[in-house]
Amino acid sequence: MKNLIYLSAFVSGGAVMILEIMATRIIEPFLGNSIFTWIGVLSVMLASLSVGYFFGGKMADKEPRPTHVGWIFLFSGFLIASIPLFSFPILNFSQFFGIMYGPIFASLLLLSLPSISLAMISPYLIKLSAKKTSQIGAASGNIYALSTVGSILGTLLTGFCLIPNFGVKTTLFWLSIVLIANGALFFGRKGMLPFLIGLIINSAIPQPMNFPVSSNERLLYENHSLYQYLRVVDSGEVRFLSVGYAAQTGILLNSTDNLYGYQRYQKLIHFLNPNITKALFIGLGGGAMPSYMHRETDADITVVEIDPEVVRVAKKFFNFSEDGRMRVWIDDGRLFLTNSNEKYDYVAVDAYLNFIPPFHLTTLEFVDAVKKHLTPNGVVLVNILSPVEGEKAGVFKALFKLYKNKFKNVYVFPLHNTNLTRRQNIIMIATDFDYGGREGLLSAVKLCNDAETQELATHYYDGAINTDSYPLLTDDFSPLEILALGSLSE
Repeated sequence: MKNLIYLSAFVSGGAVMILEIMATRIIEPFLGNSIFTWIGVLSVMLASLSVGYFFGGKMADKEPRPTHVGWIFLFSGFLIASIPLFSFPILNFSQFFGIMYGPIFASLLLLSLPSISLAMISPYLIKLSAKKTSQIGAASGNIYALSTVGSILGTLLTGFCLIPNFGVKTTLFWLSIVLIANGALFFGRKGMLPFLIGLIINSAIPQPMNFPVSSNERLLYENHSLYQYLRVVDSGEVRFLSVGYAAQTGILLNSTDNLYGYQRYQKLIHFLNPNITKALFIGLGGGAMPSYMHRETDADITVVEIDPEVVRVAKKFFNFSEDGRMRVWIDDGRLFLTNSNEKYDYVAVDAYLNFIPPFHLTTLEFVDAVKKHLTPNGVVLVNILSPVEGEKAGVFKALFKLYKNKFKNVYVFPLHNTNLTRRQNIIMIATDFDYGGREGLLSAVKLCNDAETQELATHYYDGAINTDSYPLLTDDFSPLEILALGSLSE
């Protein structure tokens, strides 16, 4: 019995951490992978564990039977196997509460019962392990030590093996089977019957959990990578790449053009610095930005993308390819800059997790690193998703203030300058060139004799941008998710 008790402590500890990490993956496609998702999951898990420890201790003192532990394991397995069945309606409804409170609501409904059930196991195991009152300290230490070791290994196994190789649904299914098998051991020779019954019931539970596809859509690809949930869908004549719940890019199937057209603003980059020989892109997505620069110039292009699965998707579904002038590095953009001594004529920052850029790519320290890697005439382009004006324009104004702190001139080009209070792509170009504001820039562009460049320049925004009430984003203080709440509520 002692070996079974120790095994159970190890398994239950591992199950808690696997469930916790998988929960963030389940919630991310609907509510994003922001700090609010982690806050929601962690707070609900901790609250549920405390409830489980409390009631588990009460029940263990009242009637500490080994078969009770077996039933708790079986019940935990059923609850975890049921998560995919209920996740879509719960998560879809949780979007009503927004990215701040939605994860808490979703976690309460999806995680509280299995977490409470798993937490009830440890008090039972301590009670069964301690034969005398004088042994309670040692028994508690052994159970918690083994449970913690299980949690450590469960964390490592989930991150390095289960998510990249098996995905969420398969992992939850086999986790539930392991729990049911562990529970069956507490019934001794009679345990085969509960195990078989549990296996049959578990296998009969549907595992939908995918986003539904409408009648005019065709799902081409869906996967949880190491970093995010990716999905490729054809809808009519358009192919979309979604990261989480956000459509990150789209292409027209009957042409090579990007649906949104923001990559065309790189013509202005070529105008500001016509002698671009080396370009760096931080973030790949579908590859529209670097592919456009590759077609329009002879520059040597380096793309830094943290997620290798994004690179595979871009090549397979979005016509992206590497060659002698276009190379992809699998790395974090900021870490790449830290380890590189190269200088670039042009740097494009277009990295997003859902609708929010990673915070460490939006701080003063990051912009300082970018500028150190620019040639004297270098230009930076930042793709921002935000309103330009109004109370929901926090992300844009904070990033404008950030780049204005390091560059003499920051030019702003909204894609839809007729409605500046709507969330849209904003191309922000930072440089130490000075063309004297809107009129100076337009006058200079007229000399280039390129109609498209001249048309793009007319999108220049010269309205007053008051950033006094917005913080200067730093590694120490970067409330980017809070600033994004307004625009994400649209």
